[in-house]
Amino acid sequence: MITQFNFPLLLGLVFFTSLTILRTQWKDVTEGKWLEYQDNVQIYTFEEFSDHHDFNTTFFIESSNAEYLDPRQSCCVEAAVRAQHPYSVAVYMTGIKSDTIQKKNEWINEFSNLKLIHLDADKFFTNGNLERIYNEVKSKSKRKIEHEADLARIALLKKFGGFYVDLDTVLMKPTTQLSSFLLKNFANGIMKYRKGHQIIEEIYRRLNETKSSPVTYTEIGKDLIRRVVEDICHFKRKKNNFAEAAKICNITFLNEETFLPVFWGQWRSIFGKPIKLDSFKVATMNAAYAIHFSSSLTSDIPIIGGKGQIFDQIARKYCPTVHRMLPKFY
Repeated sequence: MITQFNFPLLLGLVFFTSLTILRTQWKDVTEGKWLEYQDNVQIYTFEEFSDHHDFNTTFFIESSNAEYLDPRQSCCVEAAVRAQHPYSVAVYMTGIKSDTIQKKNEWINEFSNLKLIHLDADKFFTNGNLERIYNEVKSKSKRKIEHEADLARIALLKKFGGFYVDLDTVLMKPTTQLSSFLLKNFANGIMKYRKGHQIIEEIYRRLNETKSSPVTYTEIGKDLIRRVVEDICHFKRKKNNFAEAAKICNITFLNEETFLPVFWGQWRSIFGKPIKLDSFKVATMNAAYAIHFSSSLTSDIPIIGGKGQIFDQIARKYCPTVHRMLPKFY
C-alpha cells in the first residue's frame, strides 16, 4: 500500500547517485544514541527558555498560530535535531497547544535536545521591543504572518544570537562550527549571528525607528539586511566586494549554494521524474549543509511514499522518525 504525504519535494533535483554521495559524508544517525523518550511534550514559556538560548542554538519560528507542526515542518525540525546534537534546537510557536502537539507530533518525545517554546507575540513585542512596527504589521500588513516572523527572528537574534532557519529547510550536516554568517543573496531565512553583532544591532535599531507597516514581502527581510550591509560594511553591489565587507563587519558571506543548492524557480519543475545531475550539481549538493524549498510554492505537490521519489528518500534518511510515523499521524 502506498502512503501519500504532502511533503514539498524540493529535492527532486537530487538523483540517487547524489544521495549515495551524501550518505558517505554524513554518519547514519538513524540509531542515534542520544534519543531519550519522554512521556509528555514539554512546552516552555519564553521566559523559561531564555537562559538556554545562545549562539549554538538552532531556532525556527512558526508564526501562523498553528497548534502543531505539519509533516514538512516536522521533517525539517527532526533533521536539525539530528544534525546539531548535542546543541539545542528550539521551535518558537505562537499558537502551540500541548494536547494537540502531543497527539499530532508524538515523535517529539524522542529527542531530548528539541525544545518547544510558546511565543506570545503580543507580550513579546512590548516595552520598546519592536512594539511600534509590530503593531503596524499586526493591523495593516497584507503579509502579517511572514512579517511577524521577520520581526521575531531579528528580536531573538539581538537578544540571544544563534542560528535561524526557516521551517522549510532540511539540514543535512551540522553547522555549529560556522561563525556568524549571511548568504550572499542576503536571504533572511538562513543566518547566524553572535549576540551583539553590529549588523543585527543596526537592523534592530532601524526596525525600532520604523513608523509604518512594510509594503513589500522582503522590505523588512533581505532588503533591509542588504541596505544595512551596504551602509555599515561598505558593500558595493557593482564591485561585489564581499571580502572587504566581511572584514569590516566581522562576518562570513557564504555562497547561496551552501544552503540553497536548488534555486528559486526550480522547486516545482524538479518534482517530476528524477533528473540526472551534471558533475557540478552533484558536487554542489554534496557540499551543501542543507536544502531549502519554498513551502508556499510546493505545499500542494504530493509525495508518494515507497516509489523511490527523491524527497521520500531524503526524508527517510534525515528525518527517519517523522518519515516512519507519517502514515499514522498525518
